[in-house]
Amino acid sequence: MPFVVLTTYLITLSGLALIILVVATKNYQTRINRWFLLFALSVLIFVVASFISEFPRGMGGALFWTRTALFVANIIPICFYRFTLAFIGQKKENKLLSTSILVATIGLLAISYLPQTIVSAVRNFSGTTIGQTGPLLLLTLIFFVIVFSISFRKLRKHSLVSEQSVKLQVKLMVYGIGFAVLLSLVTQIVLPEFHISQYGNLVGMPSLILMVGSVGYAILRHHLFDVKAVIVRSLGYLLTLSTVCFAYGSVILLTSKLLLPDLHLTVLQNSVFVALAVLFTLVFHPLLEYVSKKTDKIFFRDHYDPKHLLHNISRVLASEIDLSKLCQQVINVTKATLHLNQVDIIVLQSGKPFYEASGIFRKILPQFVLEMEQLGDEILITDELAEDSKKAILRKYGISVFATIKDRNEKIGYLLFSEKNSGALFNKADVQVIDTIADALAVAIQNSRSYTQIQQFNLTLQARVDRATKDLHIANEKLKQADATKDDFISMASHQLGTPLAVIDGYLSMANEGFYGKLNDKLAGPIRSALDRAQIMKGLVTDLLNVSRMTAGKFFLEISPTNLNQSASNEVNQLQNHAKDMKVKLTFHTPTTPVPIIDVDGQKIGQAMKNLVSNALHYAKNGTVDVYLESDEKDITFKVIDNGMGVPENQKASLFTKFFRAENARKESPNGTGIGLYLVKRVIEDHNGKIIFSSVEGKGSTFGFSLPIHPGKRAGNISSYQTTEITE
Repeated sequence: MPFVVLTTYLITLSGLALIILVVATKNYQTRINRWFLLFALSVLIFVVASFISEFPRGMGGALFWTRTALFVANIIPICFYRFTLAFIGQKKENKLLSTSILVATIGLLAISYLPQTIVSAVRNFSGTTIGQTGPLLLLTLIFFVIVFSISFRKLRKHSLVSEQSVKLQVKLMVYGIGFAVLLSLVTQIVLPEFHISQYGNLVGMPSLILMVGSVGYAILRHHLFDVKAVIVRSLGYLLTLSTVCFAYGSVILLTSKLLLPDLHLTVLQNSVFVALAVLFTLVFHPLLEYVSKKTDKIFFRDHYDPKHLLHNISRVLASEIDLSKLCQQVINVTKATLHLNQVDIIVLQSGKPFYEASGIFRKILPQFVLEMEQLGDEILITDELAEDSKKAILRKYGISVFATIKDRNEKIGYLLFSEKNSGALFNKADVQVIDTIADALAVAIQNSRSYTQIQQFNLTLQARVDRATKDLHIANEKLKQADATKDDFISMASHQLGTPLAVIDGYLSMANEGFYGKLNDKLAGPIRSALDRAQIMKGLVTDLLNVSRMTAGKFFLEISPTNLNQSASNEVNQLQNHAKDMKVKLTFHTPTTPVPIIDVDGQKIGQAMKNLVSNALHYAKNGTVDVYLESDEKDITFKVIDNGMGVPENQKASLFTKFFRAENARKESPNGTGIGLYLVKRVIEDHNGKIIFSSVEGKGSTFGFSLPIHPGKRAGNISSYQTTEITE
């Protein structure tokens, strides 16, 4: 076998084996990877069978392996077709097409060993095995063309609707695999029909390298199978190995031809020479490393790999941001690699000491930094300096190499080295490495120093926030105490006012009803006005007591059947005199159909009605107030509509909170308390009802509530108060 053909076989086999190995180790269980592996494996076995056919001396053995190669080749199209379906993600197959390809494959496998397919095997003038084709081999040619054409058409159609990376993958596979298959068919099947057989192995077999290369490039450049990281080094190593093998083998064979022109080597002997070249290539580098390590231990104890050191330093700088950890790791790596007694890193901030890694000069750090300033900015090697002040300073502190760490002409620190453990001197290579480390440290220290400052700022800020939070807690506790004192006062005042107001109300009521004799017209008016004011004051005291109960968690509902028709009418009638005094027309619109009797706290609902009507009277002077009571199948609705001043838009959300009053309301009626609406909201929500509210400033307002006729569990049966959003 010619050496060129032998080398081509070995490179092709190695490339196919490498791709199969890489894809299999990545994830062989996925559908696309599994079918690609079968496709590549069938190509590999085809090449192996063709390769073995070159070795037998008898042509019977060569014929068998040639037919075996054809047998395996007939599997390649169906494997590629199935790979294509997996690649494009087609789940629903054309059953007729798939069945036809399968049947054709089985048929071609059955005739692979017939004499009508490959008649015989012969050796051509170059010593390679050539199969003499029969008429049935044309079926294999037709089968290859049809199946690969169908597959390529599907791939192209898929690429038209895919992203750019998929289009490039498809293009590479179609061009590489298509050209390789076409060239192999022409040289292995077509040309032998015209008795041109010498290009079969010389051109057809090497064309498979193109297929290996195109798929390999798709893997590397466009992430086919996502195995780029694994295969980059492998392909580089394979290329190097192939180049060295080819070169070594060529030199050996050419040398043997020149020195021994009469020497004729067999295929086996050529293979042995190539194998020896491969073995030498594989063994040379490990052997060189082993010898270097042994000799370094004896003759060069301080020997190190600068690239390896800088790589480790770069990895530390890229992975660590904390200043202390960063400097300590750099020191550890440098000491271990350069075999030093001590390494120190000093970081500056505005020319002053900011941080020292080793802590050697911690007690005298300010004075030490002042002395370091006298040394300048250049790298200094103590043993190479003349006897002067700089050398005296370095010797004083046991420094063998002094280097500054600078970033954009700003000195941000010092990198200091003691002597080597072996006592050897620092050479130019050491100085270059130290200079590179100092440059790399500059950027990393700047970032780390900023990070440290941010951390310190965060700690300071957190401490201030904690102090402010503590002060707020103290202030809040004081406010709570003041609020509790206020509530106690309101509760006490309400209780104290309740009794005299009850007495006043009682005497005025009896006088108004003629218990003490008939009142004349001059006295009757003032008595009624006083009685109205007393009742309003009683309502206010009742509201204050209810607020105190809410704060103390003692506000409960006393549920009983209540006629709201009567309650609403009574509350409106009680306020008619007050309405006349305010010059407001107060009208109660009696429901056409009385609302049903429901289970509520009648006293508290009546108070809520009274609060809403009373508020409307205060803010609708010289206007009208209309009161409505309605019901439907689910709810009873009570509404008070006035044409008064209305509520400003930006204050609506706060209207039902405790002690809040709108600005225009405070100006119109300064004596209000701001608890009426707060109590209404609480009472209605405890009855599972909803507040009704809408208002336009300057045009009037609508206040009211709705109560369910068949309520569920009352919220008022518990003492806690929960805020509910107001619905407009």
